[in-house]
Amino acid sequence: MMIKTIQFRHRFFSRVVLCFILCFTHEVFAQKRVGQFEEALNKISAAHNDQQKLKAIIDYTALQGGDFARIIFYGDSGKYLARKIGDSVALGKLYNNTGIAQYFMGRYDDAANALFYAVKLLEQENQDTLLPSIYNDLGKLFRKTGDYTKSIQYYEQALQNFTRQGNLHGQQIIWNESGVVYEYLDNMNEAIQRYQKSLGIAKLRQDSIGIGYAWNFLAGAYSKQKKYALAKIYLDSAFAIRNAMKDSFALALTYTDAAELYAAMGDLHTADSMYKLSNRLAFNLQIPDLIGHNYESLAFVNKSLGKLEEAFAYLQEARKIKDSLFSLHKAREITELETRYQTEKKEQQLLRQELELTSKNYFIFLVSILLVSVVVVGYAYYRRYRTRQEIKLREALLHQQRAAMQAVLDAEEKERHRIAQELHDGIGQMMGALKLNLSGLRSELPNEDPMLSQKLDNIYELVDDSCREIRNVSHQMMPNTLLRYGLTGAVKDFMNKIDMQTLDAHVYMEGVDKRLNANVEHMMFRVVQECVTNVIKHAQASRLDISLILEERELVLIIEDNGCGFDTSVSAEGIGLKNIYSRVAYLNGSVELDSKPGKGTVISIAIPLED
Repeated sequence: MMIKTIQFRHRFFSRVVLCFILCFTHEVFAQKRVGQFEEALNKISAAHNDQQKLKAIIDYTALQGGDFARIIFYGDSGKYLARKIGDSVALGKLYNNTGIAQYFMGRYDDAANALFYAVKLLEQENQDTLLPSIYNDLGKLFRKTGDYTKSIQYYEQALQNFTRQGNLHGQQIIWNESGVVYEYLDNMNEAIQRYQKSLGIAKLRQDSIGIGYAWNFLAGAYSKQKKYALAKIYLDSAFAIRNAMKDSFALALTYTDAAELYAAMGDLHTADSMYKLSNRLAFNLQIPDLIGHNYESLAFVNKSLGKLEEAFAYLQEARKIKDSLFSLHKAREITELETRYQTEKKEQQLLRQELELTSKNYFIFLVSILLVSVVVVGYAYYRRYRTRQEIKLREALLHQQRAAMQAVLDAEEKERHRIAQELHDGIGQMMGALKLNLSGLRSELPNEDPMLSQKLDNIYELVDDSCREIRNVSHQMMPNTLLRYGLTGAVKDFMNKIDMQTLDAHVYMEGVDKRLNANVEHMMFRVVQECVTNVIKHAQASRLDISLILEERELVLIIEDNGCGFDTSVSAEGIGLKNIYSRVAYLNGSVELDSKPGKGTVISIAIPLED
């Protein structure tokens, strides 16, 4: 009884997932290489216009793969662009691609909606080369709902189209796909004949992936006929191809087929291991249908092994997934969609005939419309050209403004450097010489006159204080720590010079242990200087907190004091704040100022960083 149950479920499920991926196996697994998905996403980001972006999105969603939710997300954005541009063919392709992704996610009603709408669009555009693949997808969908008659109809429609086009790859897929339906109908001889035809085409095309899938199908069919030795030969051959190609998706399905075979042979321990190996891959690839099937099979295997607790736990997991995936209500919805599609198709044919009969009567009218359309299109093109020119002009003005701002800030930094150099090398050296001469003079004077000695000591201390002040001013204008140790070192050195008895200052840094761009370091240090100077001069604060945090590609500076605060609507136009805003704007950053009289002040600055 156990083996018969597993064989029945194998017939109902295992070929469903395995066959479905054949519709895009050649395009996906034969092309899939390391970094291909990232490359496709980069093309979307690098697109210069809507047409390029739309093409890149179609290419990305056609890849399919494990992250089906992301495919649906990008597909929806692509649909918006296709409607905006008016490209019905692109829209049909996107509905087809998202329909496939929704099928894999178990959202069968959404998949049916998308696929029928894709057929409608592409039939209207006479895209005969694209339609057979969607007919094939609809065949799988009705196979899933158990309507095998409709499933075979769509498969035959797809096969006729592929044969007419001379598309061997498409024929190879349909022979496998339709063979599954005959398995469900217990017509194993017909199923094996179809799998053999698919295998013959795959060998002719030297398609290793297609050969592997055909072997999988044949192994399952021979297993149902209890020809276990022959089934195992085909299954081992399929394993060899999967492992050689490192095809995780197909390996997960092949492990399930192997488990079914071993269960049918009575080797339940090996079957248990194979189901678990399949689920390990299925979890990584996010294939809920396969996971649910494996759980259900594990429940039967463990029950037969006498492990009732494990069997019950697996059965509960299987039911959770099954309840979330499908229901009779969804099956009815899909059938209704198919009926609506057929009705609309007939109505469109009648409408097309009526239009053909009356087309001659509207010829002159259409010519007039065409002339008007030419004028409208010409005017629209002119407006678009004018808009593009205005955008280019605004961009040029913005570039000039940024260049002017950069020139001003560069000139300011150069002037600071020059003044600092003059203070250090000019006045600083002169004051040092004066201090040295005073020291010599003080040692030469007699000690009998205490008053004179005291005056000289006072002058000496005054000169010494002046030297220190000149050095401090010089270092603040162009601090060596900024040049040597970067922004973090300069900020720490600057804050260490604050009198902690009058202002309790704290600095918190996170993630800024590496050097940043020189412009960013200079501008941000000046911002810190300006903010701290404003706090010392105007805030009457007793505490100051500075946080400098690097988060991924953004540098965040937060300065908070508990001072007297101010009315931002009145005082936000000061020179100090203007300097802060201009420096941050130069770095393409943003400033948030929060202050009220008596409530202190918080300044938050965010600077985006380039790679």
